[in-house]
Amino acid sequence: MGYSIEEAAAALTLAPEDLQDIFWAFFEEATETLERCESAIHRGDFALLEELFHDLKGSASNLRMEQVRELAYRSELSAKEENMEKIQKDLAKLLFEVERHKEQVQHYYER
Repeated sequence: MGYSIEEAAAALTLAPEDLQDIFWAFFEEATETLERCESAIHRGDFALLEELFHDLKGSASNLRMEQVRELAYRSELSAKEENMEKIQKDLAKLLFEVERHKEQVQHYYER
């Protein structure tokens, strides 16, 4: 099942058109966060990774992006456990899910 902008808007008691700027801000921030994650992975900075994944989890949760939230949560736990292999696998999935959601949102607002 795809992401429902209408359901997210209703849960936030907003009209879907009121979310458009919020979505663009989220995707810009998520892209920057994931780039910072890649850099933190190269440095082995688990504390920063934990913080970045936690922030992404919260932002995704606010917008009811459950797949992104769940992956960010799993990655946050992996950072706590210092499990770099799991972080790297889930980061690839996170990148995919953020991009998938972005495409769905773009398509919604272009119609």
